[in-house]
Amino acid sequence: MRSIHIGVLCIQENVEDRPTMSSVVLMLNNHSLTAYSTIQSPSQPVFFAGSITGWSMVREELESSIFS
Repeated sequence: MRSIHIGVLCIQENVEDRPTMSSVVLMLNNHSLTAYSTIQSPSQPVFFAGSITGWSMVREELESSIFS
């Protein structure tokens, strides 16, 4: 889930919302819970092939995995 979360951050529409490659490497290499809980939540994509409900389910799963 963490890899998917980081991947979604990398494809944010607004370039300023995307992490730098050094940040991505840091996020992928740091496995501590505190480091993961500081990763920002991605915004809803402009285009999503699934339904809004589908995105909500993905987002809920990402958010629940951060705090579990």
